[in-house]
Amino acid sequence: MNNKVLTAILILALFIPTFVAIGYYSSSKTGPNNKNDVQELTLKDTDGAEWHFAAGDGNADSDALIELFFDIPEDAMKVDALPEALMNGSFYLVTVKSFGAEQAYQYYFTPSPSEAYYVNGTTGDTFKILSADAEKFLKMTKYSASVFPDRALPTLLVGGEGGTVLSPSSSAEWYYTLFDGTQAAIDVSRFLASDSPVCEISGGFDISFSSSPDYVSLVITAGDETLFDGPLENMSKLPLGEVKDFKATVNAEWYKKDDRSFFGKASYTFDGRVVEPAAFYLGQPEINNGSFVVIGGKNVDDPSKITFASEPSINYTPTFYKEGEYVYALVPIRFELEDGTDRTFKFTLSYRGVTQEMTLNVKSYTYNASSLDITKAVEDLTYSETARGEAEAALLPLTKNEELDTHAFSGTFLEDIIGPGSSDVITAGFGRYMTVTASGTQFRHTGVDYYVAKGTEVKAMNAGKVVYSGFLTTTGYIVVVDHGWGLKSWYMHLSECSVDVGDTVNKGDVVGLAGESGFAPPMRIHTGLTVGDIPVCVYDFWNSEIKMPVME
Repeated sequence: MNNKVLTAILILALFIPTFVAIGYYSSSKTGPNNKNDVQELTLKDTDGAEWHFAAGDGNADSDALIELFFDIPEDAMKVDALPEALMNGSFYLVTVKSFGAEQAYQYYFTPSPSEAYYVNGTTGDTFKILSADAEKFLKMTKYSASVFPDRALPTLLVGGEGGTVLSPSSSAEWYYTLFDGTQAAIDVSRFLASDSPVCEISGGFDISFSSSPDYVSLVITAGDETLFDGPLENMSKLPLGEVKDFKATVNAEWYKKDDRSFFGKASYTFDGRVVEPAAFYLGQPEINNGSFVVIGGKNVDDPSKITFASEPSINYTPTFYKEGEYVYALVPIRFELEDGTDRTFKFTLSYRGVTQEMTLNVKSYTYNASSLDITKAVEDLTYSETARGEAEAALLPLTKNEELDTHAFSGTFLEDIIGPGSSDVITAGFGRYMTVTASGTQFRHTGVDYYVAKGTEVKAMNAGKVVYSGFLTTTGYIVVVDHGWGLKSWYMHLSECSVDVGDTVNKGDVVGLAGESGFAPPMRIHTGLTVGDIPVCVYDFWNSEIKMPVME
């Protein structure tokens, strides 16, 4: 062997340990080669609980889990992807540390050992876990409990829909069923509530559970006096009387049954406060379709907790606004409901244990048809899909945002929007079926059009705050005024805007000058009213005020 070859061999021998170390470190980035190389393992379950295990710390669970989560990748089979049912689902996060390197895995366990997978956090590869390995983990119930939906302790709802949701507080015992039919006890200590919240009670002592128990008993005290101690079915005998504040303990039991995968018992404690029950009132008993009605209420501290339903549906959920000691909401009835038949809508409102029904009669108003003299060239430019998309993107968010936390409007709405006698030059009324003569394009008219000379002053219908002022291809120059409670007025096809966003206006203030901009014939402006994103008819409020409910 010549000296050059010998020298090369010696140089290579010097670097072999380095190459080995580099290769070992590289492989450790995607997982340790030997379970003895694992230094630390971290396990985080789907409830957010986290455990740390160190090799050789004398903890039997540490050795067992480190061995299991080393064996799982060794035994798993690579697959193309997670099952669709598990995608975007919750997972266990397992982090393995070895020789300074850290590797994360996402483990998707299910109550069935045959449906378990993991994803390598570095490579993104997906693997199906061997059923025997999944069984080993699922039987380690201290750590696998969050895999089973029935391990969750039932919650208590106080005060009906929109009320307060409570977790067990003082004590609980809970058992759930494993894949092999055996029962396991959950460690309830981390699920018990540490506080005793204040729950408002109105219109009756209304409590319910996320899972109906077989037996419920109550202990209710006020100071040193026990007001009630007995089963829930005797609750009607509760002598609250003049008592305003009390403490309640609710004890519930779920019996062990053959057709049930859980059983146990739990206690819930809260401080109760008796308040006047909520009451709701309708502003008027009858309106036309295309108009709106005001609902008022009292004894409501949090209007966001009010629930509303309509039969038949009005396809709209009103927002309630609090003003002083009352709450109010505007409820629009769409003009599309016209069919020549009067209807009766039953509204159901609920708030913290109180449910109230009211009826609204809606008279079917028939809308006529009109033609619109716009050239095909103007339509193609201002009413294209792109132009309408631009307008929708800019204006639709306005219908969902509220700048005012109170109502600014009062009295009647301005009829003479462009000066005395403007109602005489209306060219297209609210709700009409419109047809463009040049093209045959059809749509429903959502406001009122006036025939008016360019440059004529256009006035605000009522007091409010300007929330939009600018130019869009379809609307031309446009101003939008927020009047509060979700009610907005719209002024389109102006030649210029006279106000800026954020300005406040009074009824009759000039918001712009009439023009010929956007999708409109010459000498035309468009005005309208909306409640939320629903167009409503302004005529009803030209000569009479919005009817407010009478609070009894």
